[in-house]
Amino acid sequence: MSLHAQLSPQAQAALAAQKRTSTISALIISVLAFGLVILILMVIALTVNIKSPPEIISYPPVNTDEPKRDLPEIPNEVMRKPSSPSSPSSSMAKMLASASSSPTAVPVPDIEVTEPSLDFGNDHDFDDGLNDGDGNDSGVYFKNLPTTIKKRCSKADRLARLDANGGSEQCEEAVMKSLRWLQKTQNSDGSWTKGNKGAMTGFAVLALLGHCETPISAEFGETVENAIVYLVNLGMESDGRLATAAVGSHHWVYEHGIATYALAEAYTFCDSLGFEIPNLAEVTKTAGDMIIAGQTDSSGVLAFQMWGKPNAKEVRQGVKYIRANTDFKWDGPSSDLYYHYYNAQAMINRGGEDWKFYNDLFRDELLTNQNQNGSWKNSNKHSGNLHMSTCLATFMLEVYYRFLPSSSK
Repeated sequence: MSLHAQLSPQAQAALAAQKRTSTISALIISVLAFGLVILILMVIALTVNIKSPPEIISYPPVNTDEPKRDLPEIPNEVMRKPSSPSSPSSSMAKMLASASSSPTAVPVPDIEVTEPSLDFGNDHDFDDGLNDGDGNDSGVYFKNLPTTIKKRCSKADRLARLDANGGSEQCEEAVMKSLRWLQKTQNSDGSWTKGNKGAMTGFAVLALLGHCETPISAEFGETVENAIVYLVNLGMESDGRLATAAVGSHHWVYEHGIATYALAEAYTFCDSLGFEIPNLAEVTKTAGDMIIAGQTDSSGVLAFQMWGKPNAKEVRQGVKYIRANTDFKWDGPSSDLYYHYYNAQAMINRGGEDWKFYNDLFRDELLTNQNQNGSWKNSNKHSGNLHMSTCLATFMLEVYYRFLPSSSK
């Protein structure tokens, strides 16, 4: 038996009355709230401004009898105001340098830029100057260069030598494409590639200088300057050793030699231009002394030619060997660009039928196989990576004018 609590009859009646009262109160409140909302909406509706209808304006009819006016005729063509001639501006900005010495190379060109004359004269001297002389003078900035490299700085002379030595305008176009590719692939510190930076930067500098692109060149000046500064700083950090490879590796010797070659040419140009790069001369001399200290007695065909002995027995025997044992088929065993680069220099110095044989061997192979972006890719292991093979191919197409043959005056 379970027990349940029960309310008394009086309590139950009171609870029921309370529920009725609550229900009635809730209904009254709801009705009042609804009425209040209706009242508010009515007030809003009554206070809305009713826009008056727009006023209709009528205009008198146009008098068609009025005589027609003669209006001026407007031409269809727009007459442009002739522009005023632009004022001449200097093509080079003189750089500022700190007076204090620093182990870091900072270029300080010492070039006086005169106000250009507006009197252009005749067409015989219009193009004299930077990298575009008339063939008889390589421009005022290059007058102090050695004769063997001076003529590369004249566009007219370059084209003349291309034509005379079996080259073509296509060779010049290919060189420009490769130099622009090199410019685009330069590292932010002035070097090239990730490994053997001394040699790879040296190759690029030589390719640019081979076309007389110097620190003051309009298109490639900054590229050349940054590369030279990188090599100088590399030498300053390593007591004149221009290599990133370890001393115990035989690679550093090649790397050092190529970079030294590049700095030697760079110094020759900068000295002629009055373009000062601190420590350039010192690093170049120290690097050269290291090479002389390790020199041997053996020599090749090109060495004899540079010594002014182009008809020595060793030269004749070497040329005979080259003709009998050299072929050039792109991307094959015979396409060792390192080998062909030196042979091209030796054979153009030899001249005559020997040079014609070699020029016919390599020229069109290079022109045909250049990539669209200006580089050359060669799978022969001695041609190196993409950067190295591009530089070597560029050297070969610059051989027509890069150095005067040893027999030239």
